[in-house]
Amino acid sequence: MLKVNNTTVKYSGEVPFTIDPLAQKNYSELNIITHAHSDHIKIAKAGRYNAFIAHKATVDLLKRNYDFDVNFIPYDYNKQIKLNGNKVTLLNAGHILGSASVLVENDKLRYAVTGDINTEATNISKPIKPINDLDFMIIESTYGTEKHQFQKRNEGYKKIKNWVKNTVYNNKLPVIITHKLGKTQEIVREINKETGCYVALPADTIFSNEVYNSHGKKQKNMLPLEELKDADYIILPPSKYSKDMINYISFISGKKLDYTFVTGQDRYHNIRLSSHADYYGLIDFIKESNPKKVYTYHGKSEEFAKAIEKETGIKAQSVSEINLKI
Repeated sequence: MLKVNNTTVKYSGEVPFTIDPLAQKNYSELNIITHAHSDHIKIAKAGRYNAFIAHKATVDLLKRNYDFDVNFIPYDYNKQIKLNGNKVTLLNAGHILGSASVLVENDKLRYAVTGDINTEATNISKPIKPINDLDFMIIESTYGTEKHQFQKRNEGYKKIKNWVKNTVYNNKLPVIITHKLGKTQEIVREINKETGCYVALPADTIFSNEVYNSHGKKQKNMLPLEELKDADYIILPPSKYSKDMINYISFISGKKLDYTFVTGQDRYHNIRLSSHADYYGLIDFIKESNPKKVYTYHGKSEEFAKAIEKETGIKAQSVSEINLKI
């Protein structure tokens, strides 16, 4: 049986395993982690754990964020993991460094759990490829409504670079607010290509950037926030963006600030760029994969299931809080 709840998928067959456990009660003997974002894995220091399987880059990112003993087992993409009657393979998901979709095969079924995916190449990751010959696919629905349509990635990169240049030209310090794992590394890498600008970052973001460096996705010219006076621009995660932080940065730097959010959400003062596929990216991925059935989870799952049937003719159903007997 497969039980789907939020971003967690739990299989209770011969060798139980959980994909992206978000609560202690969901842990199995084996736990497969699709990527290192905190909304897909929760690890408490007082918890009891078994094995956590993930792509080797995800393992490295998690080890930098969890400084206590957890049994991580690193795998590469396209290497089969045999779990008695099941064969499990991690496939590139294109979302962030080390992100994986999970392909499960046995004598009766071939299915995939996508996790978060991106169908467009970034300066860090290749896009996810279609997963064919599936009995069913369980797909994330974060941007599963038609209003979510993103510009081409290179256009987004260009807007960010132009905004930074114009802000500096106007003698202000640029502050970019975006997720610390994913888009931050894309932005740093893109600005590194053209300029010698130095960026100030929180310490935990620098830790993640160092993991990207170790996997060949170079991040240069980084400074800790304590040295922001020598920085040309600053990147903060939303959790650290506050009036007090802005006042602190302005006081230390001696400059006026300008800021922009970089996110897939449509909001004021925003450059729209996401590590997720947009609506048509998801639809095209489903069309090209052509599974017999699609189950949607997370985000706008019910709306997206209806849209899939309309756009592709493939049967689809939301599985939030539903058990699938397999």
